[in-house]
Amino acid sequence: MPQIAFIAYDNCLASSVSLASEMFSAAIDAQTPATRESLPLPGIYGSKRKIHCAGGIEISTHAHPKKIADPDIIFLAAIWRNPLNVVRKQQYLIPLLQRWAANGTNICAIGSSSCLLAEAGLLDQKAATTHWTQLEKFKQRYPAVKIQKDFLITRSDNIYCAASINSVADLMIYFIESLHGKTIAQKVEANFSPEVRKSYASSLYIDQQHKSDSDEDMVRLQHWMRENFKQTISSAKMAQMMDMSVRTLNRRFKVATNSTPNYYLQQLKIEYAKALLKNSNLSIGDIAQQCGFCDASHFSSVFKRFVAITAGDYRSAVKAKLFS
Repeated sequence: MPQIAFIAYDNCLASSVSLASEMFSAAIDAQTPATRESLPLPGIYGSKRKIHCAGGIEISTHAHPKKIADPDIIFLAAIWRNPLNVVRKQQYLIPLLQRWAANGTNICAIGSSSCLLAEAGLLDQKAATTHWTQLEKFKQRYPAVKIQKDFLITRSDNIYCAASINSVADLMIYFIESLHGKTIAQKVEANFSPEVRKSYASSLYIDQQHKSDSDEDMVRLQHWMRENFKQTISSAKMAQMMDMSVRTLNRRFKVATNSTPNYYLQQLKIEYAKALLKNSNLSIGDIAQQCGFCDASHFSSVFKRFVAITAGDYRSAVKAKLFS
């Protein structure tokens, strides 16, 4: 069973722990009763029993992080304002982070807790991001890190950075789908304000230099798709552009991204459609056309498959939230 642990410390943001923990708990609740009983809830760990978070909130921890045995995913809570004060008091974490990373644990830093990863040397010559208020200081203190200020999430091997609490939900849905499957992930997403989410794929910067299966052709194709997703694009057209067969295109894209070209393209279209539904009064048909769908019926079918609710219901939820 996957072991998921959150590490908290004084002056961290409780919301960075509670949101992620609640989403994982919701994923467990969405299972069948038999499966649900066998899945452990995420644990909260810290160097003391009571953690005093920013804003006066107090968190109780399960145990010291040294007691975590073979974790699958570790989350480092976001730090309020100046992270260096926290970093200096949490030096015991440095060897733990190094050991977990070497053993293949997925380690996710939220906001400026990426400083802890940098202090451990886990971001040297790797892509990373941090909270926007700390970007310049981060670059000065950790010049060996390849900071990506235009991306909300970065991944380099098993090290993840989420720039802020707002991008935590995107990362959670990705991990929930990886652990529990797409159906469970969609149920959790529908319950946690899907209208304000961007997809993990559209938020992510993958450090291709640290992927053993890096495929420069597929990286170039992804960039092209981001620039041209509003067009009507077929697999045959992409294959012709890349000078390969459709079968070869699908195989290489799957190896490089764990997705298919069509699925990736539809993700980009749906993200744009969600923005239009939220911020415009265009009809469903007009939005379908602007997103490059052949007709409104096809758009509606794809939208519901990705978001788990209809485009009309999504718009109603967004408007209700914006103006209530």
